[in-house]
Amino acid sequence: MKVEFESKPLAWWMKNFHEMSREIWLWIPSETKALTPETICYIVDEDIDLSVEEQDQRDVLLEGSGLSCLFCKDQLEDILLNLEAQKKDYADSDLYFALNFYWKRDAFINLDNV
Repeated sequence: MKVEFESKPLAWWMKNFHEMSREIWLWIPSETKALTPETICYIVDEDIDLSVEEQDQRDVLLEGSGLSCLFCKDQLEDILLNLEAQKKDYADSDLYFALNFYWKRDAFINLDNV
């Protein structure tokens, strides 16, 4: 099985977030230490017609390719909604702080506590 996926910087995905399919998952290089606008993200579309075995094989190939699963669209949306609820006019630095916080802690940021 050959795995092909598109890559773009995280800033592009965040800018075009509303056009993403709900079936999209972002993967990043495993050696990534922090999420920045320049972090290269690869998409995996869960909506493509694969058998369960083909999906498992694809996931093993992805993990063996030096990539780690980051977020799905729903997670990105939840992170954004949490940030917007706390700070309507947030800066890009706030966004990437919130993304990193969720990525490292699997929890939403509370701006009152940072």
